[in-house]
Amino acid sequence: MNRDFSERIDHVINASILLNRLAKGMRGLLDKIFLNGPLQPIKHFLNGRWLGHPLHPVLTDVPIGAWLIVVVLDVIAVVFGVPNLGFASGLIALIGILGAVATIASGFMDWQDVGARELTVGLTHGLINATGTILFQ
Repeated sequence: MNRDFSERIDHVINASILLNRLAKGMRGLLDKIFLNGPLQPIKHFLNGRWLGHPLHPVLTDVPIGAWLIVVVLDVIAVVFGVPNLGFASGLIALIGILGAVATIASGFMDWQDVGARELTVGLTHGLINATGTILFQ
């Protein structure tokens, strides 16, 4: 069968016994706490029920935009020799980190609602982005 690259990656992720076990365990824990537990209002808030739209896709723009501005400010400081951009760059990086934390939290709440097939792909997506967040800093 002639599959494209993304289908092959999807197959590898879904075939991973380790990722499947980790995803099911994490989902079970989150379900106990947020889906059927006392923190259900937090889940509803982070799902974006109050907005009428999932919150996670909206929040992804905050860290992406902030970190792009950090890179631009750093390039301006280095290439053009503009002094004193370090504070602004650090402040915007902090905004990016806070935005990433909110994005991760809302992503976990949305992830609880996906089907079994998307569970491991969603976990992999989250792990890759969390790793990128850590490495960017």
